[in-house]
Amino acid sequence: MKQASPGENPFSYLWIANCVLYSVVVAFLLNKGWKKQRSGWKKQRSGTPAGGASKQQEWKRVYEKRVVEVRKKISIAQAELERIKDSLIRRIEK
Repeated sequence: MKQASPGENPFSYLWIANCVLYSVVVAFLLNKGWKKQRSGWKKQRSGTPAGGASKQQEWKRVYEKRVVEVRKKISIAQAELERIKDSLIRRIEK
């Protein structure tokens, strides 16, 4: 199995980090019942009592906001690495 190293291949490393983050978030959302499962998946028990529903929705918004921020930072870092890589290639070719 090939491993991604940030020093050797930062793009693969960021891609794997992004995939892992996405997988963890989806698993978390499914576990909390905030994301509906597709048909064919094992059904989960229904949500929480009505009193906890609004609190649960608030936590959902907080976690989703954090995920968006982290994925945005990963995307910016990946674009910056691509820019640096292109710059270095142009310098080497001169």
